[in-house]
Amino acid sequence: MNSAILHNGKVVTAQEYNVDIHGNRIFCIDRSCKVPVIYVPESELTMSYFKKTGKNDSKHKPNCGFFKPLDFIDSIKK
Repeated sequence: MNSAILHNGKVVTAQEYNVDIHGNRIFCIDRSCKVPVIYVPESELTMSYFKKTGKNDSKHKPNCGFFKPLDFIDSIKK
């Protein structure tokens, strides 16, 4: 995920995210899901991004756009 929702409802991108400014309560960008996510800093091979932890409290909800792969048309609708 390139973007996430902060605890105050504002959207932040992974490139602009700073834990000292934004805090560590960050959630899935899909407002129907809102599971906790974590920040993964950039490395030599990847850009920074957000991901779920996979733990019980961090699994995407069935109506979330990230729950399962979407085809192109469904991703535009979402």
